[in-house]
Amino acid sequence: MRQQLKPTPSGELTKLSYTAIGTISSCFVERRGTPRQGMLAPAARAWLQLDVRVVQPAALEGLEQFSHVWLLYDFHENTNAAKLSSSAGGSAGQLRAKVHPPGLGGERIGLFATRTPHRPSPIGLTVAQLLEVRGDTLILGGADIVDGTPVLDIKPYLRHDIQADAKVPQWCERKTDASSVVSVGFTPEAEMALEAAVPHLRFFSDLTNAREAVVQMLQLDIRSVHQGRGKQTTSKEGQEYYCRIDVLELTFSTFDSQVLVTRICVKR
Repeated sequence: MRQQLKPTPSGELTKLSYTAIGTISSCFVERRGTPRQGMLAPAARAWLQLDVRVVQPAALEGLEQFSHVWLLYDFHENTNAAKLSSSAGGSAGQLRAKVHPPGLGGERIGLFATRTPHRPSPIGLTVAQLLEVRGDTLILGGADIVDGTPVLDIKPYLRHDIQADAKVPQWCERKTDASSVVSVGFTPEAEMALEAAVPHLRFFSDLTNAREAVVQMLQLDIRSVHQGRGKQTTSKEGQEYYCRIDVLELTFSTFDSQVLVTRICVKR
């Protein structure tokens, strides 16, 4: 249960409590590598199981008529590390007013002009494809939510949710979220290891879907700005990184416009 603070007429802060209606099981098992927006990796798979102590499966009746859903969730792994101290010009414990979104290449902008998880009320909003309603569980595609995330609400996605004349700044226009990666390759050893790992996967039943999910994730350039995102790689060997998806641990090297997966192993 998440408790939030709300000002009263007297100026004091009171707590608001929210109860999770269910929990996400996701192929993204850690924050590193999880896409920064929904539907950027449509091959990704997750499921949302309702907590029947809170709401009965009958609440999902009719939802199967929709192709996509909005999910409201709690940033349960949010560290909120980006905080001001009183010496930095703000009150101790207060969130920084400006953040570094990937699309701005290191420049700062107001946090409410971004979707940073470091917010006064750490509530997330995303859209996911609804592949199937199975009893008390939603089978989802393209959800950018880490495994174990508590979900606060489900809402059907409507066509008029997105206005044709909506205005957004240019730095938000690129679907790839400022990634310069145009291709993802695999060494022969990594290809063989991925094929051998398929029987152990939780969210993918065949090699094609698993490989597609890995490619879509790495094409987004999972590095942070501080790790060199958006900067040219001078090393001929590239920059080596690690991340996980499903039960797989990936070792890969990032070059200016290419990612090469060099090693894949199963991690329980």
